[in-house]
Amino acid sequence: MAAAAAVYRKRVAGHRVELWDDTTGMRCAVTRVRDEAVFAQLEIQSESDGRLWRCEPNRKVMPTSWWLAEEGSGRTTTFSQRVAPKLLNPLGRRLLSLERSWAAGPFHVVDVRRLGPGWLLGITASDWALVRGDTPVAAFGYARQPEERSEQAEAGAKRRVDGVERLANRQPGILAGLSELARSLGSHDRALTSLGPEHALEPAEALVLLLLFESLTEST
Repeated sequence: MAAAAAVYRKRVAGHRVELWDDTTGMRCAVTRVRDEAVFAQLEIQSESDGRLWRCEPNRKVMPTSWWLAEEGSGRTTTFSQRVAPKLLNPLGRRLLSLERSWAAGPFHVVDVRRLGPGWLLGITASDWALVRGDTPVAAFGYARQPEERSEQAEAGAKRRVDGVERLANRQPGILAGLSELARSLGSHDRALTSLGPEHALEPAEALVLLLLFESLTEST
């Protein structure tokens, strides 16, 4: 039997943002976000080893890159929207690139809906993927809450979803986007799901990536 894919999920409680590892069931990173993530200076605590990471944008207005550094180790990861042509991956529209100081080869976040290998990834939630070189390594989407819900809660959620979808069908022009809302009501966390049993990124990297991804795709 193939090993289950590794999943990072993001959970939010007020200004507190946590990253959980579904494989271990443990919280693996935490930060606080008081502004839009693309403008924020973040401190991320890695709970597996106690390390502190810091992330900051290259400028306060319309930032184009974000620098993440692990305190005391010299390890850095640069998230960038400006990718040199020689580094571009031909899979589809690019949102971000990630380059690490300690490992070869950049990662890219690409839109695989039109030009990319969506059939390979099996993506259904967001159609965005993380690739290294020309190899897909993870997919962006949503992960269901691991806790089992009662039959009553399931029935209530289904009624809410069905009601929203019926309303959207009657007024498609006015209620555009409600079907997407209906699919995610009350049952999902934003997630980065690997295509194998090992995570592609460090917890702090994954948390920053999910925050940036969410901010940037809201306006694309």
